[in-house]
Amino acid sequence: MAKLITTSEHPEAFSEATNYVKKYQAEGHEVHSQFFTAETLKKLLETENFGGLKIHHGRDGENLHTLVLEATDEDGGSLGTYVCDGPLCPPNCIPPIKLDD
Repeated sequence: MAKLITTSEHPEAFSEATNYVKKYQAEGHEVHSQFFTAETLKKLLETENFGGLKIHHGRDGENLHTLVLEATDEDGGSLGTYVCDGPLCPPNCIPPIKLDD
């Protein structure tokens, strides 16, 4: 099961999560993160019969790593609603994740 991590409640888990990010970035991947607005995410969450979210890794038209968020039912079946094309970091790092403990 996925974890919800807040720095105030679970500082040890926050360190674990940031270590995942540090390892990935150390591998030299061209994209470190992608931004999606709260408004866009709310629309996805309001999809009829929404029960979960799949996050797919993909390649955009410029062959850069990108994320595609997919609304699913409780069993993980697709509902046909997706979010993609959020600004990539780099070059749009607004602001970068704080990786220091």
